[in-house]
Amino acid sequence: MTPTATAARDWLLGLVCGLVPEPASVDVEVIDVHGALEFHIIAPPAMRSRIIGREGKTINLVRALACIYAQTNHLSRINVLVSEPERSISRVTEAAVR
Repeated sequence: MTPTATAARDWLLGLVCGLVPEPASVDVEVIDVHGALEFHIIAPPAMRSRIIGREGKTINLVRALACIYAQTNHLSRINVLVSEPERSISRVTEAAVR
């Protein structure tokens, strides 16, 4: 992982941990998909509902802030997804390649 991706991951993890009552249960994984950074917020169901918010308003705000972060740090593209803890990133990567 590049230093830029690591810094973006740490920034996003700090942002998301502020939204949930149990920050230790949340993690962020990074995948480089065709030049774009894809961040998967891994959280249990109770925490996912707090991250997504009513009608998706909270996650949309997180995505908007991530776009601003990407622009200010000269990143080409950034995607933010919320995933289940059981779902392995290798399966997500395989699906993205297809």
